[in-house]
Amino acid sequence: MQLKLWTCIPLLCAGFAAAAELRLHHRIISPDSPDSQFTLRGTIEVTPTGATLSSADKGLASLLEQSRTQNDAFYQLALEREGDVDQDSWAISPVKTCHLASSTSEIIRLHVGSSGAAFALDYFVSPVPRDGSCSSALSRVPSLGNTTVTLKYPTQPPRPKLRVPPPLTAEGQPLVPPPEKTFIQKYWIYGVIIFMFMVLSGAGPDEPEAAARPASN
Repeated sequence: MQLKLWTCIPLLCAGFAAAAELRLHHRIISPDSPDSQFTLRGTIEVTPTGATLSSADKGLASLLEQSRTQNDAFYQLALEREGDVDQDSWAISPVKTCHLASSTSEIIRLHVGSSGAAFALDYFVSPVPRDGSCSSALSRVPSLGNTTVTLKYPTQPPRPKLRVPPPLTAEGQPLVPPPEKTFIQKYWIYGVIIFMFMVLSGAGPDEPEAAARPASN
């Protein structure tokens, strides 16, 4: 069996290193046996280089052999949290046993808290029918030759963009900005300058003409 590795964040791996060993349990549950007990499937080892599942096939074939003719049965994978031996409080993720017949790979995703401890899990098998139906009764013992263990760690949401609050008056009221000036109020000085330039430039040519005129006797 091929077991894939997941490279983890050093801080989270350090948290796992200090915690107890992660233990996975499994069982087949159906309307005929709703109270079946979990049995140990294997352990997950988390190191600075990745996460691996050991003893991945322990008891799986014998469990599925019991449900070959039951399309309404479920295969459940459970995560035993540190110090919690009560099966009713374990994190559980189920799949239909009929889907295991055609599946060749499985994904075990552990959800990790900010403290570095796993608190939940997701379990997927592939491939499965798009509509999720069971085509027939379980005809063979599945061969899950590809097992992937991943860790999903918490992410920080994007910080909201805050606007600068408006200035306040001494009474605590928002300071009302002065009204915007009109076009004439903004640029009247330029109009005056242009007008004066036009007046002065228009009176200049008359002086030389008057000087060239001969004086009368």
